[in-house]
Amino acid sequence: MNDILLSVIVATQDNSKNLLRLLESLDAQYMPAHQYEVLVADAHSTDDTASLVESLTFRYAMEHCVSRRPGLMAARNQAVEEAKGDRLLFLSDDLVAPPTLLETHLQAHKDIPHHVVRGPIVPLETETIPMLDRPPPAIRLFFTINNSSASKMAILKVGGFAENIDPELEDREVGWRLQQDNWAERFVPAAYVYRPSTQEETLLDLKRQAVLLARTAVAHYMQHPDPSVAKTTGIHPRARALARLTAGEGVYALARILRETGLGRIHWIRTLIEQRIFMTYYRRALAKELEGKEL
Repeated sequence: MNDILLSVIVATQDNSKNLLRLLESLDAQYMPAHQYEVLVADAHSTDDTASLVESLTFRYAMEHCVSRRPGLMAARNQAVEEAKGDRLLFLSDDLVAPPTLLETHLQAHKDIPHHVVRGPIVPLETETIPMLDRPPPAIRLFFTINNSSASKMAILKVGGFAENIDPELEDREVGWRLQQDNWAERFVPAAYVYRPSTQEETLLDLKRQAVLLARTAVAHYMQHPDPSVAKTTGIHPRARALARLTAGEGVYALARILRETGLGRIHWIRTLIEQRIFMTYYRRALAKELEGKEL
């Protein structure tokens, strides 16, 4: 009899040190170990990932799935096929799972079926769950490979992860197909994971993230020129008008000043400030990416 309720899929490639930290944190879950499994979806790592995984023993069952095809997306697809649980939780290998993570995801699915569950990613140094880690609606991802869970049936029905696209579009592409199959998204703040940070995030880091997100947003829209995509990426004229009001130059200048004050050291306030700065960077990058394109 299969007692596994949740399969955790961790795609990895040449990142054994961080992978070990995540696997150890998954061993400290409050959820009974016989109710979940961990599948390490290995995209042909050339470091010591294989020997590390094979040498480890945890309370939970763990499988080392070496992809038959190249790429992290192919590795995830293979792990999806081999998963025994009805629910799948996707984590990136650089995260740390708090003890409540798995039971929180699973309970969210029980409370509201037919949903994709997504949780926030917070700095490891944070002592409390931040109040404002949900991104602005105009740029929110429906699904993310960093901390999202869905039913195995849903992922298989929409064809899994596309292996022939820009890897940066992976989240958007599978999220789009889940939306088209009438799945809804549920953001659960309590389903948070930690991401260790080696240094404080700078404004340049925020700008790079915004530029990348804008580029993938426009690329995704060009593939799927649908009003729903335009709305959730901020490409829709109404969304762009709202962005000009909420992320204008005045708001941007004020946010930069506040970030360096005492208020900026309070985590949830700093998160709000950086969201405003991020939205300004994103709006600028989006406008640049849209130049010369017919919408």
